[in-house]
Amino acid sequence: MTFEIDQETYRDLDIFSNGTAKSIFSILDKTRTKGAQFKLHKLMQAPTGDREVLNARQDCIRFLSVRQFDFDISYHQLELIEDYISLNRRCLGNNMIDALYDRLNYYFNPTQEYYNIISGIRELLSLISTLLEFLKISIQQEIPDILKARLDKVSMLTSDPVLLKNLKRVKPITCFDLNYLDNFFRKEKKIVIKEVIEMSYEIDIYLCLAGLITSGDWCLPDYVAGKSEVYFKDLFHPAIVNPVRNNFSIGENINLIFLTGPNMAGKSSIMKALAISIYLAHLGFPVPAKELQLPIFKGLITTINLPDNTQEGLSHFYNEAVRLRKTADLLLSKGELFVVFDELFRGTNLKDALDATLSLTSILSKIKNSKFVISSHFTEVVQSLQQNENISFLYLDCKFIKNNPVFSFKVKEGVSEERLGMYILRNEMIFSKLEQAVNA
Repeated sequence: MTFEIDQETYRDLDIFSNGTAKSIFSILDKTRTKGAQFKLHKLMQAPTGDREVLNARQDCIRFLSVRQFDFDISYHQLELIEDYISLNRRCLGNNMIDALYDRLNYYFNPTQEYYNIISGIRELLSLISTLLEFLKISIQQEIPDILKARLDKVSMLTSDPVLLKNLKRVKPITCFDLNYLDNFFRKEKKIVIKEVIEMSYEIDIYLCLAGLITSGDWCLPDYVAGKSEVYFKDLFHPAIVNPVRNNFSIGENINLIFLTGPNMAGKSSIMKALAISIYLAHLGFPVPAKELQLPIFKGLITTINLPDNTQEGLSHFYNEAVRLRKTADLLLSKGELFVVFDELFRGTNLKDALDATLSLTSILSKIKNSKFVISSHFTEVVQSLQQNENISFLYLDCKFIKNNPVFSFKVKEGVSEERLGMYILRNEMIFSKLEQAVNA
């Protein structure tokens, strides 16, 4: 089942590098190999609503998080193997005369091509040994089916006596075995070897994700069938140093969270943390929380840092309207979305902004099969919304201590009436400096 997400949402959440913030990809990417890094990037571009796929990935990550296994591979090793398997030349002659000729020719006239074959086979044998050791450690455990199927293919390779002999060899590979193994790897078993390489990248990815769980701050989400409640325990934003953790729940009968709070209280950060976790959950990856229970959604759409479209001459408000229309179309065509809107209607006059916020919030709260999180400074609409049992009101508070605002960054039930806009402007001496400019 496909999972709907667009480039604006990727940009809002800093999933990939945009040059201005630490990306979620860079936080997750502790892979050792270039191929695994590329594969992880590709995976993160394809979230899914397929329960079987998500559970299979989780099984692999969970399995590796509780097993002590040092996957002894490196960027250099897999690169050599990839270069070797991709060599655009015929295999070495699989007979004694060709083997002797090739080795003597290399001795008197060394070539990079022959060296790549020697290095590639040596590193491939080392990789197969590592994977067989992994299989040996895991054989008595309940190894996930997806890993076992791949590792069984590695085990089948050892039915070849020449390969098996060289896996145990301490001395350099003989010229006869080298030519034989070149045919074995690059002709007879090339498809299997490519699968072994891909499996190595997958294990590399799963190990780096398993490390997040062993850190104690991340968890694998629990997909709850037949319920619509979303529950977070100790949720945090992974890019924030020393983050404040929050418990957060969108109940079974709650369709919409209306979030308030003054500037700098952390509304955007908590909304991003929510959306990032929903996104990661639909990759089958760990999320930045101690616990997450959720249904499987069909899509995620956010509007947090919506820019002007100067190339097409569109205003900020019109861009918001276009974004809302896209959201409405997705709600009609797919449903079961998780939607995040941060301070909409800032680009229009106050009356229209208040009316639009009230109308939008009221309508969205009636859509039963999706969940919405809306932040706003327009607390004037709260009184008209409070009779709606499908809306939960939350806020991030601020207290003044010795005339300075102090933020807890903790989510609480209720509505915040605190306003800091004028305080910030005065504290930055904006008006006093402008008055000085008048009198200059």
